[in-house]
Amino acid sequence: MDDQTSWLLAQGEVDGRPIYLRARDPSQTSISQERSFVVVASLNYPVADALQAPSVDDYEKIEAFEANVFDALGGDPELVFVETGSGVIRYFAYTSDADQTFAAITESAPFEIVDFDSAEDPEWQMYHRRVAKLVGG
Repeated sequence: MDDQTSWLLAQGEVDGRPIYLRARDPSQTSISQERSFVVVASLNYPVADALQAPSVDDYEKIEAFEANVFDALGGDPELVFVETGSGVIRYFAYTSDADQTFAAITESAPFEIVDFDSAEDPEWQMYHRRVAKLVGG
């Protein structure tokens, strides 16, 4: 991921299984009316250990994927939240063009895409709800 971006990090459990979370720091994130669609893409990855995290090799693939899709495209789509656990990594991003984002994800995905959804969210409500849960708000 872009080294200039600040991220909130957390880990916890869902149904007794570990989950790892990254969220863009809200103090450094501003709502962009141009990126009014939220997209959520879920990819399966091979579970490497009892923590149900990706392997070191798979993390390298994930980093390359994120750089290709989110960093290289100049902030559209803008990655804002990532959930990793139990063999699934879910990306939440805001974009001006959900179809173009889906095409970029499909072209670069290192693992099987198991779900892709998009919705209008011009006020970035999904992001703010998820961050509020993360920071206890």
